[in-house]
Amino acid sequence: MNAIPLYSERPSGDAQISASLKALIAGMGLDREAFAAYLGISLPAFYNKLAGRSPWRLQEAIDAAAYVGAELSELISGQVQVRPQERRSPSSANRGGASASLSQRARPEGLEPPTF
Repeated sequence: MNAIPLYSERPSGDAQISASLKALIAGMGLDREAFAAYLGISLPAFYNKLAGRSPWRLQEAIDAAAYVGAELSELISGQVQVRPQERRSPSSANRGGASASLSQRARPEGLEPPTF
């Protein structure tokens, strides 16, 4: 009878995204604080994601790929190359493929009044 492996030797999608982003941040000289602000998360939360202590949400990963001028599939596969000339500025990148602002995407929860 053949043994079934309990874990995969292949890195998880989160780990590969983090590794790709760390390489791109270093290679392109990106400002981590600006990157975190673009994603709408705190700097400590950004560091936790890069270190693998916190998972990437799908929209965060899509937005991170847009920030560095790459496709999400490139981040996941680890086949992304440093292309500083193709990097979009945070103000011109179309976050999440929609033109909605952060205040339009964020919705109040419970009985809290809307803040926009």
